[in-house]
Amino acid sequence: MPARRTVLVLAAIAATACDTESEESCAEGTIRCGAFCTDPATDPINCGGCGLACKLGESCDEGRCTCMNPSAECDGKCVDLSSDEAHCGDCKTACGHGEEEGRWHCARGTCVLCEDWEWKCSDGSCPDMAYDRENCGRCGRCCDADQVCGGFRCVGGDGSSCEPPCNASEGLVCCHDEAGNRCVNPLLDENSCGECGQRCGTECDFDLGCVEE
Repeated sequence: MPARRTVLVLAAIAATACDTESEESCAEGTIRCGAFCTDPATDPINCGGCGLACKLGESCDEGRCTCMNPSAECDGKCVDLSSDEAHCGDCKTACGHGEEEGRWHCARGTCVLCEDWEWKCSDGSCPDMAYDRENCGRCGRCCDADQVCGGFRCVGGDGSSCEPPCNASEGLVCCHDEAGNRCVNPLLDENSCGECGQRCGTECDFDLGCVEE
């Protein structure tokens, strides 16, 4: 056999051996994509074949990109039916109507309207901003640890330390007066109305502060 032909035959055998070894190196049910073996039935980067990547919010199921729970495919996109205001509960239901549009939100797949004194925040909640310590006057505005929310503003607290500590969730803050440090409700206390030391001659009102006759 001529030398050139012998070399070509040996090269072909070697190439075949390498290809066979490459195929056999991946386990049954997997394929080689680049330097790695992967399962095209479940790999979201190679779903159904090499380089076929699923979109954000999709998973690979039996070689096909599908929406992950609790999402569903609406208009070619995966949306969360439990919270998406344009697809609330199903692909066709949208929340929001007329002048009250800004107070509608999708909660657990149902369109909900905030009450008259509430407003919808970006997390879908409807806090009472007149008294909510974590959304006082506007979404996300938190009162300090020694303050409470009253009349849409953070009130009370002068930084004094009371023992035991005051329970802000009950509307109590720590104030210092002639009697020392004490827990008071600045929305009601006539000696600390709205803030520590703010004395009223008559009445302390929840929203108005000191009310003069």
